[in-house]
Amino acid sequence: MSTSNEQKAKLLGMPFGTANSRLRKMLLFRSIKQLNEDICYRCGKRIETIEDFTIEHHDSWMSAEDPVASFFDLS
Repeated sequence: MSTSNEQKAKLLGMPFGTANSRLRKMLLFRSIKQLNEDICYRCGKRIETIEDFTIEHHDSWMSAEDPVASFFDLS
């Protein structure tokens, strides 16, 4: 770990990558809620908390003919 990342981890109380991922998830969840797109595609209910918010694929990308295209498919 670089000195810079060690300092960031010390200040944040967690690895910088973990903190960065958490911040991105928070920003994404806020945007999803503001756009009223916070509905679960499986059950149809509103996603109320960030703990319930996940990014999942409708279809398995791992068994797709083109896994890379399927993984990055936003539809």
